[in-house]
Amino acid sequence: MRITVHDTLTQTRSLLAAPLPARPGLLLDMLAPVLPMYAYAPAGPVESHHLGNGFRVDADRPEVYGPALDRLEAADVLGQVERCLTESARYQLDATPGIATAAELHVVVLLGDPSDEFFVRTTGGYFGIGGFPGYLTVTVWPTDDNIGKVGYCAVHELNHNLRFANVRWNPATVTVGDQVISEGLAEAFVRERYGAAAMGPWGDPARDDEAAYRTVVENLGLVGMHNLTPYVHGDATTIRMGGTPVGLPSGVGYVAGLRLVDAHLAASGLTAAQSTCLETAEILPRL
Repeated sequence: MRITVHDTLTQTRSLLAAPLPARPGLLLDMLAPVLPMYAYAPAGPVESHHLGNGFRVDADRPEVYGPALDRLEAADVLGQVERCLTESARYQLDATPGIATAAELHVVVLLGDPSDEFFVRTTGGYFGIGGFPGYLTVTVWPTDDNIGKVGYCAVHELNHNLRFANVRWNPATVTVGDQVISEGLAEAFVRERYGAAAMGPWGDPARDDEAAYRTVVENLGLVGMHNLTPYVHGDATTIRMGGTPVGLPSGVGYVAGLRLVDAHLAASGLTAAQSTCLETAEILPRL
């Protein structure tokens, strides 16, 4: 699998220097390597970029975006992402020889928008999408806490990318358990590679809540994509996406998933990498 991290920071500078009417088209050019990820986005790539906390292409904010780009470049974020992905892909392939992979993994790092407090505070100012084999994005607004961890976020998404090249994901039949286990595996994989400090805020054990955990566990069998956000991301994200909240805190499914995966690792003696391509039923204990 060849990994290509596109130079989106240079492209973003050029985009932000262009007249406002030209910027949506330039954003589409920047997203071109990962456009298949937007095939099911009803709002289209540009608006989906905005809804996903990406920098605005309909507003002129050089005093905000310029220094953030400077900081990302000074931290060599693109190099950080490429190194972490290359190391971790090699580690995964050594652990599971012969697994399916995309021929090429296209990686796009996007500058975030700090105007959304939920994104900056609850999500930690960064997140990724990597469930489409061959395509991966990371959106980041640089902060003191995340500037050295963007590569680890990409590794979380790499785990999804490789898992879903081998374990079938069907939006009509996916269960809460499938997604919870996938998130737990991805965080366990990051921890296995780089230590607990590399993990994202979404899986922070400090967010663990026994009642919330039991609620997730009791609903692991729920089927359909519409159930994933409430039981994986929690109420705040569910409300933002127009869904019906079920009384759960942010990141609940990540924390529950890590607990469940840790139980599997302890019982099986396998590593997270060795478990990446196991079916959900092979990981979930009898509860």
